[in-house]
Amino acid sequence: MKVGNKRGVSVIVGYVLLVIIAVGLAGLVFTYLKVFIPKDKVECKTDVHLIMADYECQTNKLTITLQNKGLFTIDGAYIRVGPPDRKVKALVNRDNVFFQNALGEGSGLKPSASRTEIYTATEIKVGELEVEIQPAVFDGDELAVCERAVIKQPITCVDINVAPA
Repeated sequence: MKVGNKRGVSVIVGYVLLVIIAVGLAGLVFTYLKVFIPKDKVECKTDVHLIMADYECQTNKLTITLQNKGLFTIDGAYIRVGPPDRKVKALVNRDNVFFQNALGEGSGLKPSASRTEIYTATEIKVGELEVEIQPAVFDGDELAVCERAVIKQPITCVDINVAPA
C-alpha cells in the first residue's frame, strides 16, 4: 500500500469526530433545556360557573348549597368566610375541598347539579360576613384552581341562642 493513500482516512476520521462532538453537544443542550423550560401551566376552563344557590348561617355553622351552572364537572371548591373588609378570608372547608360521594370517591359536581354542605368553623361569627367560593377542576392528574371564576357574596349570620325580637 502506498503512503499517499492514507491521507483520505485521516480526513474521514476528522469528520466523524466532528459529527460525534456535534451530536453530543446537541444532546447536552436538549437535556439542559428540557429540565429548565417550564411545563405548560394547568388552567381552568372558561365555562366553569359555580353559584351559591342557598345558605343558612348561624354561629360557627354555615350550611351552603352550591349549584354548577357551567358546562364542565367541578371537582372541588375552596370556600372562605370573613368580614367584607378583609382581603384574606379563612378557609372553612379544609378537610373536604373536593366533592365526593357517600363512598368517598371523587365524582365531582356535574353540570346543573347542586350539593348542600355543612361547615363548622370558629371564623363564622354573628353579623355581616362575605363568602368567597373558588371552584377547582382536575386537568389530568393536576388540580387547576379557577382564579377567574371566584364569586363573592355577602351573608348574614345569626346567633341561634338569641330569641328574635
